[in-house]
Amino acid sequence: MDFLPKEWDDAVTEFNGTVYHSSWFLEYMMVSHQNKEIQNLSFALIYDSKFVAIIPLFIEKINNQWQMSMGEEPIASMLYDITLPQKEILDIFEDIIGHINNLAEEKSCTLSRFHISPLMSIQQSNHINFYKLFDYKEVILEPNWYIFKCDFSYVINMDVPMDQLYTQIRRRYKSYINKTLKKSRLIILDNNTVTKELFDKYVEFYYSIKGQRRSIEAFTKDYEAIKNGIEILFICEYNEKFIGSIAIHQYNNMARYNSALMLKVEDLYPNHLLVWESIKYLKDKHCKYYEIGEQVIDNGMYNLSKKEKDLSFFKSGWGGDLYPWMKAQKEYKLNDIR
Repeated sequence: MDFLPKEWDDAVTEFNGTVYHSSWFLEYMMVSHQNKEIQNLSFALIYDSKFVAIIPLFIEKINNQWQMSMGEEPIASMLYDITLPQKEILDIFEDIIGHINNLAEEKSCTLSRFHISPLMSIQQSNHINFYKLFDYKEVILEPNWYIFKCDFSYVINMDVPMDQLYTQIRRRYKSYINKTLKKSRLIILDNNTVTKELFDKYVEFYYSIKGQRRSIEAFTKDYEAIKNGIEILFICEYNEKFIGSIAIHQYNNMARYNSALMLKVEDLYPNHLLVWESIKYLKDKHCKYYEIGEQVIDNGMYNLSKKEKDLSFFKSGWGGDLYPWMKAQKEYKLNDIR
């Protein structure tokens, strides 16, 4: 059956889901990948007229073959009542995996990919990758992307005093923040401050850095998210030009560092300034958890580039705690899905 966005989002809220489970994000993925073949097959499991679980699900054509993923990345894990006994959770998983397998056969999919966000793991006492019980494997090797090498992510517990949040930042970063703040201007675009003029300037900045990689329709969904309080843009301006920005998604009192744009300007560190300003902002908005991002453990399994090592080092400097970022992939042989 079809669900109204409010019905879906009410269930997401009840299960303490993230923005990546929301009806806005499901629509956003379709708009973002409209130049590709992609289908939204998201569904819910209902017992006695009550939501028991909700499951984001997409299939997309990659190299002329269908697979369950989104931009080749894993799909956000299903949501369910984490207070249920483990036996009941396993029963729910069994029903859902059975339906996913049936869809994979029907749509001739070659694989499916899911992940359990650290923002979900942080709410559970036991970090269990339930997918492994249903023939999924943890390691994703193709494509050779940084996110597939990261089994952990840093999450800041925001329920501490502001001075403690500042104290736990890497000492060198404080110097970078102060130096950049003195020479630049901070712009925050949220549901109270965003204007079409400033947002359009941000879009121009994006295109100047990334090129024409995103459609205007996708940016329209971003603007909608900002107006609805789901997304916040933090922008650093120097000499009346944007030199850096970060985009934060927030939902259910949880937030995640989503993306960044930076220009190199001598002796200025816009990314450091903007991350700190986002921490201050989210603290003021009573956010509970802020996921700063991925951490790769150099165990010799992956060939890590200097850029990847530097990114991990940057994410580790904000005082967050490491939480599992569990992934799962299942490969299918066509006409042999069970």
